[in-house]
Amino acid sequence: MTAGNYGAMRASDNDRWQVQTRLNEAFAEGRLDRDEWDVRATALSTAVTYGDLDRLTADLPRPYLPPPPRPVVVRQRTSGLAIASLVC
Repeated sequence: MTAGNYGAMRASDNDRWQVQTRLNEAFAEGRLDRDEWDVRATALSTAVTYGDLDRLTADLPRPYLPPPPRPVVVRQRTSGLAIASLVC
């Protein structure tokens, strides 16, 4: 599967559950009225691909994902004894 046909990839039950959660949150926030929520929740039951799921949430804000943590760089000091042994 290439990046160009991501929408054709089959969605899992977990993917549909995540979209249902987003629709429920959008309804609770007032972004969807009862009729819009009902139409989308009904369509969700027949969604098969990621493209189908994307169409149901295209006009909703994406969930905020914090940036990944920055890697910790540990600097080790060179032992004075090791330097002395190299000099000798």
